[in-house]
Parts: sequence; structure tokens; C-alpha cells
Amino acid sequence: MESKKKDKNDDKFIIDKLASNIDIIYKNLNNSIFNVNYDLYHYIKSDFFNMDSLLPFLEQHNEEGIIDYLINLMTSKFLDQSFFYISQLIILISYKKYSWSLEQYILDRCSNQIKFSIKITLLLKAFKSYTNFQKLLYNIEYLLIKKNISLKDSNNGTIFKFIIDDDFFVTNPNIVNSEIYYYYKCLSFYEKLKNLCLLLFKYPLNPEDKKIGRKETFQELINLINQELNYFRMENYIKIQKDPHNKKYLYNKGYLLPFNRTLSNLDPYSFIIVNIIPEYSFCFNTKERVPIKLCCECIEISECENFYNLYDDNEFFNVIDNESIVSTNDFLSQQSVLERKKIFDKWKELEKFLQDKEIITNEEVKKEDTNDLIEDKVKEFVVVDYNLDALNPFGEPVEKINEKIKEKSKFKNFKTYKIKNFIAKANDDLKQEMFALQMIKKFQEILSQIGIFVKSYEIITTSENSGLMDFLSNTNSIDGILKSIPSKWKLNQFFRNYFKKNLKEAQKNFAESLAGFCIVSYFLQIKDRHNGNIMLDNKGHIFHIDFGFIFGSSPKNLGFEKAEFKLVKDYVDILDGFDSELFIYFKKKFVEGIIECKKHFIILSSMIRIMFHAGIKCFDNQNIDFVLKDFQQRFFFNNTEEEIINFIDKMINYNYENFFTRNYDYFQYFTNGILY
Repeated sequence: MESKKKDKNDDKFIIDKLASNIDIIYKNLNNSIFNVNYDLYHYIKSDFFNMDSLLPFLEQHNEEGIIDYLINLMTSKFLDQSFFYISQLIILISYKKYSWSLEQYILDRCSNQIKFSIKITLLLKAFKSYTNFQKLLYNIEYLLIKKNISLKDSNNGTIFKFIIDDDFFVTNPNIVNSEIYYYYKCLSFYEKLKNLCLLLFKYPLNPEDKKIGRKETFQELINLINQELNYFRMENYIKIQKDPHNKKYLYNKGYLLPFNRTLSNLDPYSFIIVNIIPEYSFCFNTKERVPIKLCCECIEISECENFYNLYDDNEFFNVIDNESIVSTNDFLSQQSVLERKKIFDKWKELEKFLQDKEIITNEEVKKEDTNDLIEDKVKEFVVVDYNLDALNPFGEPVEKINEKIKEKSKFKNFKTYKIKNFIAKANDDLKQEMFALQMIKKFQEILSQIGIFVKSYEIITTSENSGLMDFLSNTNSIDGILKSIPSKWKLNQFFRNYFKKNLKEAQKNFAESLAGFCIVSYFLQIKDRHNGNIMLDNKGHIFHIDFGFIFGSSPKNLGFEKAEFKLVKDYVDILDGFDSELFIYFKKKFVEGIIECKKHFIILSSMIRIMFHAGIKCFDNQNIDFVLKDFQQRFFFNNTEEEIINFIDKMINYNYENFFTRNYDYFQYFTNGILY
């Protein structure tokens, strides 16, 4: 009994210190939590206290005992929730006093989850300019290698100096298919996607004299990646035959897809890629870079353990799709080893080519067939790979395409079989985009509880200048839609014709999603809102993409777009005009959303305050106090609900057909051909 009482008193001492040191702004903003008369001890011990409550405490305090207490609490109660804020936890390490506690938390999780190790490594690579991140990367690799091989050199007894690459595994064949091998294979896969994008930019769009161009090179390298996947599974299959109970081989059936499955399921990496479908994968041709769209067959990690149980030996060799291999002995033969070495040598050759060959300049690209170029940056993510007709700019529904693919797939018997489409990009800093979409996903979580639609998509950086992001199926930009319909039509006419069978439902979707992104645009101050950056899906939802300018930053720092959000005549016409029930419903949702977001200011502001230290472009030459003060003022903390309603009415009137909004549309039309 005494020990329990002591533990409770220790907790209460720490919590009392939390309460006494909490920033005055938090007391003023949320009296229900930080009222001086409120029992903070019982609040922290209650079910109401979660990761959203914990992160602001962690961000505000610098005392070793408090940080240790909060990290222990996070480990014991909020392990899954904490994954959403992993970027913030990583950045805290870069500037926080007593950051070693956070580093140890990261290393402990890495030691227990190989998939978490991969996620952390990708983030650390994106922020590798921080010195202590280099040390943390080294410690993660050291930790994984230590689990798999002896680090003592037999000659001199010193610690083994390691570099994780193909040569490392050639000289250490005993660890093939171990956790460190899988870690390397996945990171190598993401690096190859980056190099593939860079490599394709060096190839001509339209080759002459039968030279190999981008399309041919792309298809060849995708086939090469699939071959590697097959050999990877074959190695794993042989290991499992010898050691069927070894869990180290669990995931070695494909590469981890570095996206969360849903907002509610934050388990990092729910799917592995088992095959890339060349017919539905392609590269984009743009002035500055060559992103690639990959159509991947995936299964959930939960089915990895029974992967080979679905096949007998003959079926399995059919699945790895290599006619020259019909048995385990064939795979182990000298000829098979030579084939695998050819793949290794091919990648080495391509990497050398990437280093030696000069990159094509923008002027040289312009000299090629510019009809194949996609003029606007954002169209990299919205062009669909299907034939468009006048009233179907969304193309064939992706669900039907996926059914066709699954019908012919060798992996269709898996219960969790799913087709995932994503974009790989290189030569582009995606850290700000990743942060913006994390904020938007948080708004999505908040606003979905009151029936407001906010579209978010997944993005993950894989290095300082590369990353992966969801491909937006069943969507098109408003610019793309306007270019695919009769020239005399406006967006309103298209909307009513396309959705005529379920117009009321589509209009409701439009109203709820318009309210959602007006709210998000208002809080995050999103700029560069031309019609190439605004999307519509085949259910009638409107949403935004491309978040290169947020929190007061703007193209050329001109600050030309004065409106808080984009609200043009087309949008109001779709909702039947200003006096319609639909428009009144839109305004009602707008007000409800603002009021709901007030409850979450503390966590939203903490996310911003932490990421201010991340070297993100939108915060260049900005003062954090100014940014947060402006952000706070947008929440109407000192206003009644009636005053908020009146202010939003005035804001809607000001933003409707705003002079600066329309002139920015005109500018984009005359300079980039983006329709309005």
C-alpha cells in the first residue's frame, strides 16, 4: 500500500509542476482544462487526456523529470496515437533540452518495430541537415545490425564499421532476410524510385534515331523492380523452408508502403507492395521534373504470416513470375545467381549514368515537343490516364479499373488484396507539403465529427528532395474539367449535367466540402488558389491541393491574394444562389466549423510552434510570435456566437468574387493558360 501511495504522490508532484509552469495563454484559452481550481491530476489520469493533450505539455516544458514523465505516459497509454505526431516528436529532438529522453523513446520503438524504424529513417533523411539527426540515424542502424550480427571484428576486436548497401550484404550473407536486410531493401526501393525520377529527366521526351526515350526507360526499370521483388520473395521462401517459425522473415514478401491506412487506424505501414503493374504506371513530362505514377498490388501486413500457405510449390513459382525458375534448386543455381547479379549491375550502371550525364536544362526541354509538357506544376497529380469524354472528365471509375486488374492478378486470393496508386517525386522539397497535409488531416478529424467534409491525402518525404504521395483517383482539377467540356459552359452547367441523376446529393456534398476548405483556407492562409490547384471529385466534393504557400507566404512574396478563401460566382450558382437553402446550409456549416475548431486550438498551435523549427519554407523570415498571434486571432476567442455569425457573413460578402481573387485568375490564364 505504501508503494502505491508513493507512486501517486510522485505523479502528483510532477503534475503540480506542470500546472504551475503552464503558459498563461493556455489558461486563458481553455478554462475547462487549465482552470486554477481544476484538479489537473485527475484530468491527466482520466480518459479525456490523450495525445492531443500531452503534446502541448511536452512542447512547453524543459524540465527533465516532466519530460520523462510525459514520455512514459505516451509510451504506456498513447503509443498508437503518437504516430500521427511523429514529425513533431522528431523536430522536438532538434532543439529541445533533455532531448535524449525523446531519442531513447524513438530507439526503443525502433528496436520493437522494423516498420517504425523505416518510417523514422525516412523522416530523419528529410531533415538530415540537423547534426543530432545524423547521430540518431547511425544509432538506429547500429541497433538493427546489433540485433542481427556480431559487431566484433575477428581480427582486432574493434567495433565493426558498417555501411548499409548491397556490398554490405554480399560480405555478410548470414543476415540476408533478417530485419536489417528488410530495412535496407525498403530504403533501397524508395531510393531507386527517387533515382528513377531523376534519371528519366535526363532522357529525351521524343527520341530520334531510335534512341531510348523516357517511356521505354521507365517501363524497363519498372520491370527490373518487379524482378527484384520476385527474387526477394524467393530468398524469403527458401529461408522459411529452413526456419518456418522465425518471425524475422515476416514482412519479406514485398516493400512496405509508407502510408497510414486511415485516420482512425494509425498503424504505420498497413500494406506491403507485392507487384507494380506496368500497364497502369507511367511518368509525367513536366518542365522541372519527371514524377512517376505507380499502380501497385498490395496486401495487408496481417496476411504476411500466411503468405506462402495459399500456394503449393508449383503455384508459388508461378507467382514469382520467372519462367527460368521452377524449383528451389534452380533458384540456388549458378545461372540464377548470375541473373540476380545482372539486376544489381544494371542499377549500378544507371546510378553511374545519373552522376555522369548532365541534366537537361529547362531550355532544352522547351525545344522538345512541348505538346507533351504539362504546363502547370499541379497537373502532375491530377492528370488521369484514361480517355476523357465531354461529360466525364474524371475518366473511368478507378473501382472498375481495379476490378479488371484483380481479375487477372496472381495475388487476388488474398483477403486484404488492394490496389494502391501513388506518385513518386524527386528534385522537390516536400516537407512543407507534408506539414500542410498533416494540419489538414487534423482539421479533417475535427470537422468530420460535425458533418463537414475535408479531403486529405497522404504524403511522406523519403529524403531532403524526394517523396511519395497518394494519387488522386476519380478527380480532376477545375481547370482540367473546363478544358474537357464545351467552351461555352461554366462549371455550374457541367455540375448540373454530370450530376443530374443525383443532383441534390452532389450539391450537399459540394456545400459541406466548400465549407470545409473555406475553413481550412481561412486558418492556414492558403494562397496560389488558381483552378489548377482546386479539385472536384466524382461525388461533387470540392477540395484543394498544392500547399506551397501557407501562413502568409505567397508567390514572389507579393501578397496579391487578399481574400481569406476563394468564393466565386460558379460556386454560389452550384448552390442555387445566395438566398437558397443550400447556401444557408453552407454558411451554417461554416459557423459550426469555426466554433468546433476553437476547442482544438491548443494542439493546432502546438503543431505549428514545433514545426517552426523544422526549416519549412513558409516560416522563412517570419517571427513565431507574430505567426501564432495571427493564428490565435482567427479563432474568435473574445466573441459571442452571434458576433461570429455576423463576422462570417461580412467575410463571405468580402470574399465573394473578390477583386484580387479574380485578377489572380486572369494572371494565371494569360501566363499559364489556366482557365477560370
